[in-house]
Formats: sequence, C-alpha cells, structure tokens
Amino acid sequence: MARVIWSRSEMEHLASWRYCSLLDWWEAAFEEMDEEAVSKFFTLCWEIWGARNKVVVANGVFEPDGTVEYAMKVSKEFWEEYMSGKSRGRGVGSSHQTEWKPPDEGWVKVNVDAGLLGEMGSGLGAVVRNASGGVERCAVSQGVERWDPLIAEAKAVMLGPQLGAELGARKIIVESDCLVLINALQEGAPGAGSLGLMLEDIFDSCSSFDSVRWSFIKRVGNQITHNLAHLQPWSWELRVWEDEFPNCVLLDASSDLLI
Repeated sequence: MARVIWSRSEMEHLASWRYCSLLDWWEAAFEEMDEEAVSKFFTLCWEIWGARNKVVVANGVFEPDGTVEYAMKVSKEFWEEYMSGKSRGRGVGSSHQTEWKPPDEGWVKVNVDAGLLGEMGSGLGAVVRNASGGVERCAVSQGVERWDPLIAEAKAVMLGPQLGAELGARKIIVESDCLVLINALQEGAPGAGSLGLMLEDIFDSCSSFDSVRWSFIKRVGNQITHNLAHLQPWSWELRVWEDEFPNCVLLDASSDLLI
C-alpha cells in the first residue's frame, strides 16, 4: 500500500531505495532534500499512515491518488505559512485557527472542502452550522471530473453559499482549509483565468447576503467536510440533507464541540 502511494508522488524514487533500517532510509533521504521537500516527505508519511488505518481499521477504499493530492495540498499550505511567518519574524501557525468555532448569534458558518476520489473523480462537501454548533444542512457533490485542486476548492466554496441561501441565512461565514483561495476571496480581487471567473461567480452568489466573511481553518479543524466530500458509497450527483444527516457528519460535528 505504501509503495503504491509513494509511486504516485513526486518522491517515487525514494521507494526504490534499499537500506537495512528505516532510520538509514530517512537519513539518506534527508541528505538530498531541502526544507520544503522534508515537509512534503513527513506530510506524505503521515497521510500514508492515515490511508492504511482507513483501509485496515475502517474498511474504507484505498485511494492512492487522493492520498498524495491531499498530502501535497497540506504541505503546500504549511510551507506558505511557514515562509510567511519567517518573513514576519514569528513562528509558524500562530495566526490561524486549528479548532472549529461556532459563529456568533445571527450568523451561520459553512465549512467546505474538496478532494479526489482516487481514479474515480472529485468530491465537494459543505456543512452549514448555527451558533450552537448544530448542523442545519449539508451537501456532497461527486463527479467523474478530476479538477485542479484549487479549482476543486473554489467549486466547493460555491456550494457553501448556495446551502446558506436555501436556509434563508442573511449573515454567513464561509470557511475553508485552502489558504490561497481564502486569501484571494478576502482581497476581493478575482484576477484572470478560470479561477478568476470562478471567484467572480462566488462573489455574485453571495450578493444576496447582508454580510459575508471568508475564514481559513487548518485542515485538522475542517475534517467534517473532508470526510463528507469522500462519503461512500459514491454517487455522481448532488445530495443534500436537511435532517437525518450522515453518521460521519454527526460524529465530526460532536467531536468539534468537545475540543
């Protein structure tokens, strides 16, 4: 399982090395890697362990491409934050939340995420919660398209305000673990290209709200939508729940409130 995941990554050559111990393998790998590559290395190791537990413990589906894509996304955002922290003379991680927080009274918070479904396609997840942390509505959209990760995250963001509007919400917080996208939304400058067009569509979809905030949360605090985007059994359609929510949503929502 681990070798398959390594073979799908940019570090596939490491899997072909032969050493007497894991420590020797690590030392040899570190000798050729810079700091950013080390970050990718450790993140991928952690996600391989998570993928193994998903299959062995939870009887989940083995998704090597999705594991690599998610690991590289997390590593990229960590590295960007780390470099930003160095340039400001502060430690990494001091300015971004890691735990989910409920919105203020009168607001709803919509957490969103996107992910690859192995070779099958892509999934988008969105969960709307109120000031007490209760789930008001959630949705998952899965399809055969395999979008660029940033485009997929933007599509997930588009799903969020749609759910909020259907609830009649007037003030909404849209929260994602894609730092690049949230920064672009906070700046309010769509830019050019396909992503720029999607950002314009997102801003248009939010025009009916009285107030909209864009919030970044580290992926550890956004697990509820990550799991929802990968909901099984897969179904190539939009599924929306107003009650009788999937078990993974209820469990993750409860876990967020216990932290």
